[in-house]
Amino acid sequence: MNDLMTVREVAEAMRLTPRGVRQMIADGRLPAVRYAGTRQALVRRADVTARLRRVHAH
Repeated sequence: MNDLMTVREVAEAMRLTPRGVRQMIADGRLPAVRYAGTRQALVRRADVTARLRRVHAH
Protein backbone atom coordinates (compact mmCIF):
# COMPACT_ATOMS: atom_id res chain seq x y z
CA MET A 1 0.00 0.00 0.00
CA ASN A 2 1.32 3.43 -0.94
CA ASP A 3 1.97 5.75 2.00
CA LEU A 4 1.41 8.91 -0.08
CA MET A 5 -1.90 10.15 -1.48
CA THR A 6 -2.61 12.64 -4.25
CA VAL A 7 -4.78 15.69 -3.65
CA ARG A 8 -7.60 13.96 -5.54
CA GLU A 9 -7.36 10.84 -3.37
CA VAL A 10 -7.36 12.95 -0.21
CA ALA A 11 -10.38 14.89 -1.46
CA GLU A 12 -12.31 11.67 -2.03
CA ALA A 13 -11.36 10.27 1.37
CA MET A 14 -12.28 13.49 3.19
CA ARG A 15 -15.33 14.26 1.05
CA LEU A 16 -13.90 17.60 -0.01
CA THR A 17 -13.06 19.19 -3.33
CA PRO A 18 -9.46 19.10 -4.51
CA ARG A 19 -9.46 22.89 -4.12
CA GLY A 20 -10.46 22.51 -0.46
CA VAL A 21 -7.62 20.07 0.13
CA ARG A 22 -5.13 22.40 -1.55
CA GLN A 23 -6.37 25.22 0.69
CA MET A 24 -5.87 23.06 3.79
CA ILE A 25 -2.31 22.38 2.63
CA ALA A 26 -1.67 26.08 1.95
CA ASP A 27 -3.04 27.02 5.38
CA GLY A 28 -0.84 24.45 7.11
CA ARG A 29 -3.81 22.43 8.36
CA LEU A 30 -2.68 19.39 6.37
CA PRO A 31 1.02 18.65 5.88
CA ALA A 32 2.16 17.74 2.39
CA VAL A 33 5.35 17.14 0.45
CA ARG A 34 6.26 18.35 -2.99
CA TYR A 35 8.85 16.79 -5.21
CA ALA A 36 11.38 19.17 -6.73
CA GLY A 37 10.36 20.39 -10.14
CA THR A 38 6.70 19.45 -9.80
CA ARG A 39 3.61 21.23 -8.57
CA GLN A 40 1.99 18.04 -7.30
CA ALA A 41 1.46 17.89 -3.55
CA LEU A 42 1.37 14.50 -1.87
CA VAL A 43 -0.06 13.84 1.58
CA ARG A 44 0.89 11.03 3.94
CA ARG A 45 -1.96 8.56 4.43
CA ALA A 46 -1.32 8.68 8.21
CA ASP A 47 -1.92 12.45 8.23
CA VAL A 48 -5.25 12.02 6.42
CA THR A 49 -6.29 9.27 8.83
CA ALA A 50 -5.35 11.40 11.84
CA ARG A 51 -7.26 14.39 10.44
CA LEU A 52 -10.37 12.26 9.84
CA ARG A 53 -10.19 10.89 13.39
CA ARG A 54 -10.05 14.44 14.83
CA VAL A 55 -13.03 15.54 12.72
CA HIS A 56 -15.15 12.52 13.66
CA ALA A 57 -14.25 12.78 17.34
CA HIS A 58 -16.17 16.05 17.68
